[in-house]
Amino acid sequence: VLSGDTVILREKPRGGPPQEYSVSFAFIQAPKIARKVPPKENGEEAKFIPDDPLAWEAREFLRKKLIGKEVVYKFEYSVSLSGTKSRECGFISHDGEDIGELMVSEGYATVIRRKANENNEYYNNLIKLEEEAASKPKKESKKRVVKYDVDDPTEIERKTFRGIVEDVIDGSTLRIGLLLDPVYQYITLILAGIKCPVVSDNIGVQAKFFTESKLLNKDVEVKVEQVFSESQKNKFYGSVLIGPNNIAEFLLKEGMARLMSNSLSSSVNPSALRNAEKEAKSKRLRLFKDYVEAKSPKSVTYEVVEIINGDALRVRNLQTNDVKKIFLSSIRPPPKPDNLNDKLKPLYDVPLMFEAREFLRKRLIGKRVQVTTDYIQPPLKSETGKPDLAEKECCTVLLNDTINIAEALVSKGLATVVKHRDNDDKRSSQYDALLDAEMKAQKTKRGVHGSTTPLRVVDLSNDVHKAKHYFDFLVRAGSSSKLEAVVEYVYSSSRVKLFVPKENCLLNLILAGITAPKATDPEGNEGLNFIRSLIHQRDVEITIESMDKLGNYIGYLFLDNKNMSLELLRSGYAQVRDAKGNQFVAAEEEAKSKKLGLWKNYVENEVKPEEEEIVNESEKEVTRIEVVITHVCPQMSSIFAQLTENEALLDELLTELREELTAKPPLPGSFQIKKGEICAAKYSADGQWYRAKVEKNLGNNTVSVIFIDYGNRDNVSTKDLAPLPSSKFGLQPGNPSPAKEYGLAFVTLPTSDLDAIQEAREAFMADTSDKRLKLKKEYKDPTTGMEYVTLLNDKNEDVVLDLVKEGFFVLDVKGRREKRLEKIIAAYKEAQEAAKRKRLNIWRYGDFTEDDAIEFGLGK
Repeated sequence: VLSGDTVILREKPRGGPPQEYSVSFAFIQAPKIARKVPPKENGEEAKFIPDDPLAWEAREFLRKKLIGKEVVYKFEYSVSLSGTKSRECGFISHDGEDIGELMVSEGYATVIRRKANENNEYYNNLIKLEEEAASKPKKESKKRVVKYDVDDPTEIERKTFRGIVEDVIDGSTLRIGLLLDPVYQYITLILAGIKCPVVSDNIGVQAKFFTESKLLNKDVEVKVEQVFSESQKNKFYGSVLIGPNNIAEFLLKEGMARLMSNSLSSSVNPSALRNAEKEAKSKRLRLFKDYVEAKSPKSVTYEVVEIINGDALRVRNLQTNDVKKIFLSSIRPPPKPDNLNDKLKPLYDVPLMFEAREFLRKRLIGKRVQVTTDYIQPPLKSETGKPDLAEKECCTVLLNDTINIAEALVSKGLATVVKHRDNDDKRSSQYDALLDAEMKAQKTKRGVHGSTTPLRVVDLSNDVHKAKHYFDFLVRAGSSSKLEAVVEYVYSSSRVKLFVPKENCLLNLILAGITAPKATDPEGNEGLNFIRSLIHQRDVEITIESMDKLGNYIGYLFLDNKNMSLELLRSGYAQVRDAKGNQFVAAEEEAKSKKLGLWKNYVENEVKPEEEEIVNESEKEVTRIEVVITHVCPQMSSIFAQLTENEALLDELLTELREELTAKPPLPGSFQIKKGEICAAKYSADGQWYRAKVEKNLGNNTVSVIFIDYGNRDNVSTKDLAPLPSSKFGLQPGNPSPAKEYGLAFVTLPTSDLDAIQEAREAFMADTSDKRLKLKKEYKDPTTGMEYVTLLNDKNEDVVLDLVKEGFFVLDVKGRREKRLEKIIAAYKEAQEAAKRKRLNIWRYGDFTEDDAIEFGLGK
């Protein structure tokens, strides 16, 4: 509907887009609609002519009455226009109602008075209707402000409006009027995520007709996402909806459009568009009539031996032991700033590059992964003066068969997705998932999509003066507990380069107590490979003893509490330089006796009688696990702890769970309550979704649950319970394990003294909240199965032992006769006696344990 007196008609389709006709109503005219007059050849500038009174109301009345409806048209006469053009005029009726008469009787059109028509019955009837309309109250005309140019694109970006599709330029490009009341803002909208062929193409003609049939002159919902370019501020990417339906999805399903990755992230539902294109491809419709589905590449299991940077790693083939370099498909690591000096270290100086490397290192080093080669990127010519870029094998890497490492990186904002050309099939086999992950990261402004700052690292590895300056500080820092470090490079079997996160410094460390051959020697190369396989890019601990004149620190390096100097000696790749007790000598003797490494040709001068090795059970090292305390039970009867290695995975899992439940809200009451069932539940304190287990149905639409990842309990309304959206959020391999319940070893509290319990709980929480602790299982209750533990803080201090010293806990070591526990029990007894003497906290009124044990709830 062009105006209150002119419409476009088309015939019924017969095998293709039908003929169109521009038709005006006979004998009548409506007020002229606003229009833009283009500039003239004589230099006259373009001008804007506003609506005549009631012009917009007439157009809208007619549009809502007729658009998309079947009508009957009868030609009456034609009017000559400029040149050879003419305009048809006639009668249009819908459901037996004459529309021209209706427009006059409603006061939206007037009769064109001509003497030649005075004998025409229809004409005279129109005059009568016009006179009747004139006797009625005059209709109000709303002043519409028509704007053809967008002043500030940010005012309409990422917003939703009501609008009318005024023109279809091609199947995926529309001219739309946004109803901003009183402003009527014209924009050109490109459907985000797709592109239809040009209208000169047969499928392009079909696509245009399809879009016109669905949208032209219809009321639509317009989601404007972003401006097309800085130079074209009237053109935008966005989506057009009729009800819940996105027109782009229909075009893809019909094979009339292709996906466009450069604008896909601006669409309403990218995954729906991808599925629509897949459907068209599977049916081989139109654009995809020659589509051949690519065969799925075969995956191979490798072990990750090195993370090179944010998108490259080295992996070892488990069958052949061959090591190769691979790249993660279709992603780029954090970009190098333009002002970065070439002499600086990209790993540390490029913002987020170190974080990306660490994200991969902590999850992948030493792990087995499934590698699928997606494509080979050929060598690329580099800039003048720089070496050419080598060929790249680009792969999809999965951890535990389910976690796409590239997707995880992108979701954290630690990598960006390469925007491939739409006809470029050399891309990740999980490309769609990468785009989805990037959109989520962009919306939450994570990583490279937010503000970034480079890591400030002090390099002590090649600066003697700096190394000397830091020496005393590093020795003091490691005097109470070992310094945590990451092995960045292994020079030889006894010399490594380390990054110390706590101090943000790089340093060289020579392993103390041993001497080893150079890496260029055959034995030295074996030792280098041995120690590299153990410690390269691993989290280790160090102690620093001294420093040489070149600025290399000398000290001990520990992996999982194993002294690497000792391991080299035991394996025959080093000799004792200065003995650290009898252990070093014994380790070297062991390697000699087994003829390992350096000692493969060793011949003993004197046969020594074999000595029986006596190992004191209490001195055996037990590896502690690193945890955070997630919940302390109100009665201090137990605690819940979660492995720190699960923190990142758990955060990722819960974020995805919440996003899915937000995108597809569960139907209230849809969850079938069953004791022991794992589900999603909203925690009343923050209103967020978590994984939970049903413990009891309390009735009155209330259910008791335990939040399995933290250990706390809550009574939840049934409307705040939902089934897990899919099995990937359940207790399956690769997902973080639930928080585990433990008891505190060697201590108890009087069950009837609520004040004492509360004080102990508050003191324990103050010492453990948001801190990483090292947990060791000391013993297990055979009746309940509960494991009782001790906890060390970052200074290797026993947290509970310190609280016993302060008088917050009472010793409980009945029945504990294990020889291995004698030493620690003695320490706890000594701590309790000190608290008694000072009458601290629970002992403020004296010793109650002997006479009043039962009264105070200490009886067992």
